Amino acid sequence: MEFQGLGRSLVTVTWMSNFFCFIEDKGVQSLVYSELIPELMKLLKYNNVIEERVLASLFITQTGRQLRLSGKIISIDSELISDLHKLSEATWTAKELISLF
Repeated sequence: MEFQGLGRSLVTVTWMSNFFCFIEDKGVQSLVYSELIPELMKLLKYNNVIEERVLASLFITQTGRQLRLSGKIISIDSELISDLHKLSEATWTAKELISLF
């Protein structure tokens, strides 16, 4: 039941990730990169609900491509890489994130 409230927000934010690359407002982009992505990175941890992890990985994959193009780098630790390897059994986005970062 924990996922329901957060899940609706994650679905909305993930859906919106398709549009963030078209927003030219640097303030909005900065907010996404400095506030939203770090919070979603926390959801990639193995102990979170799989649906949360998949949605978070999809959002970060969508926006991560833009980050690389803009020269911004997100660092991830070895524990997160391990969690992404486990998640890659459920979604292609985890493999994409590993290759992006």
